[in-house]
Amino acid sequence: MNRTVHAVNDALKLTTTRLDVATLATLSAADAPSCNRAGFAKAAGHMGGSWTGWLGSVEEARQLFAAGWQEGADRAEELRDQLAGAIPAGTITRRRRITGDEGEELRIDAALAGNWDAAWTRRAPVRVDDPAVISLSAGWMASAAVEHEALIWNALQAIVLADALEAAGYRVELRAIDGTVTYNRHGYTQMVDMMLKRAEEPLRADLVAAVIGHAGVYRSLGFQTLWTVPMEQQESMGKCLKPDGIRKAVTDAAGAGMIPPVSYVLPRADNAEQARRNLADAVAALFPGRIEAAA
Repeated sequence: MNRTVHAVNDALKLTTTRLDVATLATLSAADAPSCNRAGFAKAAGHMGGSWTGWLGSVEEARQLFAAGWQEGADRAEELRDQLAGAIPAGTITRRRRITGDEGEELRIDAALAGNWDAAWTRRAPVRVDDPAVISLSAGWMASAAVEHEALIWNALQAIVLADALEAAGYRVELRAIDGTVTYNRHGYTQMVDMMLKRAEEPLRADLVAAVIGHAGVYRSLGFQTLWTVPMEQQESMGKCLKPDGIRKAVTDAAGAGMIPPVSYVLPRADNAEQARRNLADAVAALFPGRIEAAA
């Protein structure tokens, strides 16, 4: 993927910007359209204090991004019991036709050849590996009123769900998605879709915690990504989408080929109770049933 990949759909009034997490700390004003470069330059102009998790500069945010935030990641232990035993193993049951010395239908060719050990066929449930990748979207947004302490729960629920799925044998892709509605004359929904972890990569909980769980990283490096969108941005950077809005935007964008499909969109969580509800809802949505009829 290039540093940033943009798409605009006027029918949907939707723009998307895709990037890899490795790009996050190296974005510059040159990655923004000319109309947004001045805004990019001052996007992280309010560093310091609890609002940015006591990070005082963009450089400090870059350092935390590079090192990871292990202290934040360790707090995932507070939620792990929520998914204990809740996720089925990463295999599925398919009904396949198998042959043997008894069954439902006679194989004439085998019978005529005297191969009675394989003369009958029947359909039976067979456990097979599930090759599908589960693509999770973690909320990467917060209004100005959201405190640093509340932001961590977005990261913790994503870490716990991704880790539990992989422990059960699934391949997991983790993406951070920010969605805002602009206040300017365009009135478009602007979405940033950042790849945090590809299916073949190990989960770095410390990186996830730093990027989407630390207010100082989000309100500096994250804000800068919002100025790289392919349309004129306004100083307030728009209004955060609510859960239904972000799900619709993700579905619309994927349906229009603007972003890859997402298996499940995790709603934002501001506290442990919300995170636990979100995890329970995610498992119920991802695993409604495990028996598949053969094609």
